[in-house]
Amino acid sequence: MPNYVDLAEGVMKPVALGKGEGRAVPAQDERIRVKLESKAREYPFDVIEVRVPPGQGTPAHVHSHEDESFYVLEGVFAFLVGDKVIPGPAGSYVFGPRTIPHGFQNVGDKPGRLLVHITPGGFVPFLEALFEEVGSDSNPVNAGEPSPAVKAILVKYGIGPADSPEAWRPPTQLGSKGGA
Repeated sequence: MPNYVDLAEGVMKPVALGKGEGRAVPAQDERIRVKLESKAREYPFDVIEVRVPPGQGTPAHVHSHEDESFYVLEGVFAFLVGDKVIPGPAGSYVFGPRTIPHGFQNVGDKPGRLLVHITPGGFVPFLEALFEEVGSDSNPVNAGEPSPAVKAILVKYGIGPADSPEAWRPPTQLGSKGGA
């Protein structure tokens, strides 16, 4: 892993990665690429690129430690933030603050891509633990209620289901609840 911080200068080093570049998290077809990792707290945030097949995404959940920002690079998404379903065509930006239920789903008919910025950093080990547990060929978040092992990982990293009847369901199954 490159050292991004010049300790003598006390500043972060620049990073430039192209499409498809970055370390792959062993998840379905290398669909998660780490663009910037806060490992050793050299950076105060993580940035990942996520390729999302049609109909897939993450169910409503809450982070106790991290805020997530989503930028839609390609595709058409629906985001749930709080009690609102927000349309997310390419070029859209959506902020999911910690303690507020949020989730997303690719509602298009082609794979989509998101650039996700997570603050503070330290989120990548959660992704690695999750896919190590479930295997890289499965999708742990679209299978309904998480298994006890997945729940334990979620608890360890301060992530839980949204406290509502809609928890663990993709945004498009929630119906229209308004927009931004």
